[in-house]
Amino acid sequence: GRPCEDLFPEQLFVPLQMESSGFGEPWSDGLVNQPWGHVQQGQRFVPHDPDPAGFGGISFGMPYGDMVHSSVADLAKYGVYHLRGDMGLEKSLTTATFHRLHHAPPQRAAPDQEIASSGFFNAGRVDSEGRWTTVHHWGYFARGRTLWWFSPQADVGAVILTNGTDTDETRGMRPILEILRELDQRYRSDPAGTTAPRESDRQRASPAIE
Repeated sequence: GRPCEDLFPEQLFVPLQMESSGFGEPWSDGLVNQPWGHVQQGQRFVPHDPDPAGFGGISFGMPYGDMVHSSVADLAKYGVYHLRGDMGLEKSLTTATFHRLHHAPPQRAAPDQEIASSGFFNAGRVDSEGRWTTVHHWGYFARGRTLWWFSPQADVGAVILTNGTDTDETRGMRPILEILRELDQRYRSDPAGTTAPRESDRQRASPAIE
């Protein structure tokens, strides 16, 4: 019964110190002071005139919520929170809840297939605890795309932002998914190995954000 414009800051932005995060396009005080979004037309990326009011002509009547912007650093804080939760290091939600959000039930998947969990997507393999080796979510705002990814087994994550995209969903995501596959190849771990958090992980306050 409360708008997400109230709940997001209260439940996420303030507790996680996501100071750049807000609603609409990322203009502060009505100033167009962030990279312009671009749309690919043929072989060219054409800049989209920004809306100083911050809403970009996008209706907020979409069923999946509002239009949110964040810096790479703030998205990394959000990612660290979820990664720690998956490893049993966060106390704001139970580890079982984090796992339910992050991991779909084990099933066969083609190499390039995404499996939907409760708000996130999975790919790769499943380890001995039933957790997928790749957890990610991506967003699209008509002028660019965002990918947020982590591997709980490798204890690593990444945020990828673009300010230009093809309007076709498949073609628009292809360059980002190529990077995701490279990250997965580089950091993938043996799902048969030990997946319990290391003692050093339990003792540290927060992973470093680079």
